[in-house]
Amino acid sequence: MSKTCVTDKHIGVQMWQAAAIRELGYDVDIKSFSGHARYAGIERQSEIDDSFGDYDLFVVGFPPVFYRELLKFEKPIIVNCAHRLQIHTTDKKILDKYLEDNGRIILATMSEYDYQYIIHYLGIEPVKLNVYSFHLKDIPDYSPVKDEFLVGPANVQKVMPFTKNKFVKMPEYRLDDKSYLKLTEYPGVVVFPYSAWAVSIAELYDMNIPMFVPSKEYLIRNNYMNDVCLAPCYCKAEEMMAFDNPHRETPHAFSPNSYKYEDMIYWSQYYYVYQKKNTIIFEDEDDLYKKIESTDLKVISSRMKAENEANKKRQLKAWKKILEKYL
Repeated sequence: MSKTCVTDKHIGVQMWQAAAIRELGYDVDIKSFSGHARYAGIERQSEIDDSFGDYDLFVVGFPPVFYRELLKFEKPIIVNCAHRLQIHTTDKKILDKYLEDNGRIILATMSEYDYQYIIHYLGIEPVKLNVYSFHLKDIPDYSPVKDEFLVGPANVQKVMPFTKNKFVKMPEYRLDDKSYLKLTEYPGVVVFPYSAWAVSIAELYDMNIPMFVPSKEYLIRNNYMNDVCLAPCYCKAEEMMAFDNPHRETPHAFSPNSYKYEDMIYWSQYYYVYQKKNTIIFEDEDDLYKKIESTDLKVISSRMKAENEANKKRQLKAWKKILEKYL
């Protein structure tokens, strides 16, 4: 029987992708190089050894360039980009190499942001394998028992200076012991994104927890987004400028690797939280309180559930099409 290996340096993207493959009835292993592998109850992989040669298909996501470590096995590789193509590499020709290797790999994306990002830089349309939290099970219908609202995600560093005592910082949770279910005890979550998308934010949304998000303008003017451009997280500013050469036929007139307000506002339309249909957008603190008080959160959660179920079916269909071709 054929077997798939999901492997890279991010346990979150490994968990949801492996769960999607498993849900379709395929045999799959996770070999994680993530420092957070313990959160899924598995041990961290230390090296790419000969056992990798036993697999028929590889799936990588973060960093996308990790796929080059597996080319020697001469097996199909789904590069389902979790974030920008060029992260974790200083090779200025890496985009050319993606195109050179395109006959050997299946280039895909987990988010609309990265889908448009690849079109912008490579001029090709990747496969859409957008994130859905297949690994989260037994999500209950909306029935909160707490009064406070969560503020997240758990690793967020910058939040609004709240003046009312009705919020609590979202706790860390594990995936192997279902402690994530405790989050559904809260009536909602106020999310301050730091990147175009994050697994932890997708997990919150897929649990049908009503999500309050600052407007695009508020988010950008207050410098909350510190992980959307390559610099400073993944390279120096001058290195980022060397990468920032769009394809001649890009449909985008703005750069995703620029901190100029007009560039960030344009690309913010593709951020995960603004792509979802049922996020509740607020303009400032007063507007947040007003919407918390006036919104029927049970109705919102019900709409989120319907939206998430449709996304689940759509993503399973996309995965099925690819897996049937390569396994």
